Amino acid sequence: MSKLHDGLYDALLNKEIQDLIAALPSHRKADTETLTGSDAIEYVVREISDHIRTRFRAIKDASADEILAEASRLFESIFATSEENFAPRVLTEVRPSVRESSIKPVVPLSQSALITNDQRLNYHALLRSEILSADRIDWICPFIGNQGLNLIIDLLKNQGNKLRVISTTYLGGTHRNAIDRLIEVGATVKIAYERADQKTALHAKAWLFHRDSGYSTATIGSSNLSPKALVDGIEWNVRLSTIDAPVVFDELVTTFGRLWDDQRFEEFDPGRDGERLTRALSLQRGVETPTSFFVDINPYPHQQEALDALKYARLEGKQRNLIVAATGTGKTLISAFDYRNLCRSWGKRPRLLFVAHRKDILEQARSAFRMVLRDSEFGELHVGDDKATAWEHVFGSVQALHDNRLLTIDPQHFDVLIIDEFHHAEAPTYRRILEHLFPREVIGLTATPERADASSEVIDSFGEFTYELRLWQALDAGLIAPFHYFGIDDGTDLSEIAFEAGRYRASALEDYYSSHRTRRTQVVLRELCEKVGDLDGMRAVAFCVSTKHADEMALAFREFNINAESLHSAMDADERSTIMAQFRDGTLNLVCVVDLLNEGVDVPEIDVVLFLRPTESPVLFTQQLGRGLRLHENKAALTVLDFVGQQNRKFRMDLRFRAMTGLTRAQLKQSIESEFPSLPAGCHIRLDRVTRERALRNLNEAIPLRRADLLRELNSMLRSGKTPTVGEFLSETGLEPVDFYSGRRSLFDLLTEAKPGSVSAEDNQYRITSISHVDDRIRSQEYLAALNGSKENSFGRMVAFPLSGTIEPARIPNAIREEAKQLLEYLSGRLPIGRPIASDLPFVLHASYTRDEIVAPFRPNPVSMRQGTFFVEDLAIDIHLVTLRKSERAFSPTTMYKDKVISRTHLQWESQSTTAQATATGRRLVASGSRHIFFVREHKDDPFTCLGFADAHSAEGDKPILVQWQLREPISEALFPRFKAAS
Repeated sequence: MSKLHDGLYDALLNKEIQDLIAALPSHRKADTETLTGSDAIEYVVREISDHIRTRFRAIKDASADEILAEASRLFESIFATSEENFAPRVLTEVRPSVRESSIKPVVPLSQSALITNDQRLNYHALLRSEILSADRIDWICPFIGNQGLNLIIDLLKNQGNKLRVISTTYLGGTHRNAIDRLIEVGATVKIAYERADQKTALHAKAWLFHRDSGYSTATIGSSNLSPKALVDGIEWNVRLSTIDAPVVFDELVTTFGRLWDDQRFEEFDPGRDGERLTRALSLQRGVETPTSFFVDINPYPHQQEALDALKYARLEGKQRNLIVAATGTGKTLISAFDYRNLCRSWGKRPRLLFVAHRKDILEQARSAFRMVLRDSEFGELHVGDDKATAWEHVFGSVQALHDNRLLTIDPQHFDVLIIDEFHHAEAPTYRRILEHLFPREVIGLTATPERADASSEVIDSFGEFTYELRLWQALDAGLIAPFHYFGIDDGTDLSEIAFEAGRYRASALEDYYSSHRTRRTQVVLRELCEKVGDLDGMRAVAFCVSTKHADEMALAFREFNINAESLHSAMDADERSTIMAQFRDGTLNLVCVVDLLNEGVDVPEIDVVLFLRPTESPVLFTQQLGRGLRLHENKAALTVLDFVGQQNRKFRMDLRFRAMTGLTRAQLKQSIESEFPSLPAGCHIRLDRVTRERALRNLNEAIPLRRADLLRELNSMLRSGKTPTVGEFLSETGLEPVDFYSGRRSLFDLLTEAKPGSVSAEDNQYRITSISHVDDRIRSQEYLAALNGSKENSFGRMVAFPLSGTIEPARIPNAIREEAKQLLEYLSGRLPIGRPIASDLPFVLHASYTRDEIVAPFRPNPVSMRQGTFFVEDLAIDIHLVTLRKSERAFSPTTMYKDKVISRTHLQWESQSTTAQATATGRRLVASGSRHIFFVREHKDDPFTCLGFADAHSAEGDKPILVQWQLREPISEALFPRFKAAS
């Protein structure tokens, strides 16, 4: 404690505080109270604890042995402490001498307590006593009632603009008048407007009472703001103190700040938003209010990221762009917003052709464009019996365009071509459209750009994806419904079923399932009853292997009194339409499908998916899983039942799990062994014992990672008479670069053993692993240029040091150089361009870097820099390297570290323990105009992610200094959930 602020305290009078009190000027006064014997115990214990914590914070990067040694010295110094260092009194307040003492909180500021209304102290009394002494207040409450506000509004008037409130329209529990009154007393209020298909699910109730003295407190519990909740309801609320629960209080502050910055919570302006709030509350209470046909619609943050990526790509001269976004995240809306932007920048409505393969998709797309453009007459259909006439803005099917119409269109007639479900682009019908038309802008939309048949010439011609938001990233961001996946052993054995070209022979599967129908159906029905329960209320889709299999399973479900039908292409169109209509309106509870409902079908009510056939293709699996991932008000999560038998050893079980989680092969193995402890919020994967064992065995057998297996694969490739490149080897084995190179091995090393004399490898060939994480095209191409000897610059130093231990590219051994070039050429075709953070720096926003890559451009001996921050004097830049998870444990709530990502635009960082604000480093930290770059990672073994420049928003404390930073570029929707969880 460096000085005493005016305000309330609850601190034992140690020597430091006694000296500070003695130094107070005459116009300021310190109030103290005498301690009783029993109270003294708690204060002394806390004093010792604080002393120990302060000492340990100074060596927070020490090893466990060093910490234990310091502990021994500490205990000796504690017991040697003189009793003269303490006085049996407590400091309670520092105030101007002319002012009376303040009313103290009913619970001591340094202590936590449980408050229930059936005690003499009710929550209302506690709340008033806390509000009285707070310098600032943050309050989060889903239901704010007018009567409850009456009980505390007199005190809140004193807070004025130092009161921040977060609430919601959920269930209509908040009163419009209460929000207006909070605004009148000066509060800033943010509100989440609930949508029917996407609940904000705000149930938190907490008050944070900030005090400049450092003795801040909070309450967390069950009480909303109503008289019942405050006074005499059966409520449990915990009052906690930052003194005895500093970690929890710090997390409360972080979490509130994170929500405050979340775009779902919008600042309320009575003049602008009053009618909107009234309407939203009425709708939540079930009261209909008149609405206009069009409402203002703006992109969500992830959609804005895609739009920014499109804009940036076009500035780079890229006119063919592929948008990859998970089902349910609004790919069509992204294209509509982008078209609106083009209209504005071109000063006219460009001629548009939107292509899809089904009428319902085209109708939905046209509706989206009409809504965004606020034009109910925009666009015409060209599909089936609908024929376009004006040919200005056409939503057309592939089939209709090829019915003697495509060749009559001038190749340059359309300015903008948008192709939905772009993974179909390899089909001849799509190819002909792309080959015939030459618009100014081409946009492809897909959730699954990979193809099961590995043919991707057209997709590859578009280059790197302009924007990518995969399934697991969308789950992390809460853009789609979470899933509960159950991998279930169904007692079948498919190990001898013919497995050709990456799939089982359909006829053989059909025969096997038919012959084992009775026993397998019993397993399916048992699991359905156990995992779903309400069979009459479910909306389920079962994916089957064939028409016969679908018919048999639908019959089996009906015999069990489940309202089910099969649905497949053998039916005529009218029959399929009738079944789908019944399924949509809830008359049917379950449909058994074959090669239908894989994509483009929007039935948000689907809440159960059954995989009754093995699906190796991650594309098909993701499409089928995606049928149930759309958000819906009556769906908390999608239930997924995957019936997994003994598979053929060539069957890749890992692909489905990687499609759901985005994990690497090594991460997946660890997750299966530990039962998937780290999944997006609300998601759950559970494998029964047999399935778990099979998955691990299959993981080890299907993808080679042991040296002997890799050599066997390599020898098989060498028998063709050609030595494979790095790219060919990785493609053939299905290995990701980080998985292959993580084991201190290289392709050239394997080749010297498999085919002596074919190549010459260096002893330290394993260094190739140091560039296997490269994830932006700018760097891969610059590294290649440096390895080819055409450039001497920062990139040359960055690639040379990891590969050779020097900063001179010319000193990289030839064998390492050659393999590094092959790896970078393989990576380069798969990577996005990326956006440089500055013209004078070699870093790309949100790209991954090792410590050596970060330091090499600025230090002649990068290995000498091991601290977390360093200053580049020539460029006047401070570079900060931050590790979020200091503990090896998955969750360690008592960590003493303050470094964390608070929101997409803010992070908190603590300087080294020796840094004071008065030093040159301290002044740079808080000075406006200083340049600071942040690189952040989750674990110490991960590469760092470049978050770009940040500006100091606030700073407090000394040795260390705690700084709140505002990032100049927000963290992407794809990255933020991972960093948030690590914080």
